[in-house]
Amino acid sequence: MLKLSSGTAARGYSISALVYQADWQATEHVPERAIVSGEIGRYGVLSPGDGGRTHRYSLSAEWADTGATSASRAQAYVVDYGLNLFSAPSGFVNGLAGDQHEQADQRVMWGGGWQHSWFLGEGVGSTELTLGGLLRQDRISNVGLFSTVNRQRTEVIRQDRITETAVGLSLEARTRWQSWLRTSLGLRQDHLQARVTPLAGAFNLDNGGSVSARQLSPRLGLVLGPFPALGGTEFFVNAGQGFHSNDARGATSRTSPQDGSAVSPVPLLVKARGHEIGLRTQPLPGWQTRLSVWQMQLASELVFVGD
Repeated sequence: MLKLSSGTAARGYSISALVYQADWQATEHVPERAIVSGEIGRYGVLSPGDGGRTHRYSLSAEWADTGATSASRAQAYVVDYGLNLFSAPSGFVNGLAGDQHEQADQRVMWGGGWQHSWFLGEGVGSTELTLGGLLRQDRISNVGLFSTVNRQRTEVIRQDRITETAVGLSLEARTRWQSWLRTSLGLRQDHLQARVTPLAGAFNLDNGGSVSARQLSPRLGLVLGPFPALGGTEFFVNAGQGFHSNDARGATSRTSPQDGSAVSPVPLLVKARGHEIGLRTQPLPGWQTRLSVWQMQLASELVFVGD
């Protein structure tokens, strides 16, 4: 990792470059029968080809400028990422060839964001107003699932090319109403657009298409304190709405890539609601404690099983 920086976090810039690469042989989960019979030891493997290789090369930059009445920040990045993961989960239940499969992912991600804040007044009644935006695009040249024997592909289950773009715009107001009362009110609009192009797979060629989704997410925060008599304790309440995104392939699929049976597409964005209440305190210098109780409600939660 290399980093070049100048100035401070409030007024300055930094440029970072990261190179990461790994290649490994995995001792995956194995059936109990193989250990009991003495076929392998406790740390042995049935499939020596299990493991994988991955890389991540990234270049990112940050810039900030803070004045008496306003502040600006900006970020930008580009990432080249690749993964080839080989697993044999059942331990040769499917015969001498085993059931090893490969999950592959090759993509370039790029994007950035910016925020600009205005400081409206000082002391009681002061407000900090922040406007921000973000952009991210994933250009996935190859994502797929393959049947393999000792890391050699024998069948294409599914292989696709995907372009996915996310755009967001946010507005937040932080106000100090009293020395012991602060609020934050935020609103964020997100838009996600994806296009899936099938490349291979006997039952996968009809699973392409374009899909999009958008969501408006509000957020409210309330802070009471600090109260010096209680060790500078603050009480806080937060509530808001967010989302998680599903795999774009699931949002365009109409048939199962395993056997061609009909499947129902899933939503691209899934709404989430969260609530939190808690306190922060500093009973002694250098000792900070935070306690919170929170709840999150997801409209759906999906688990992708690659095998």
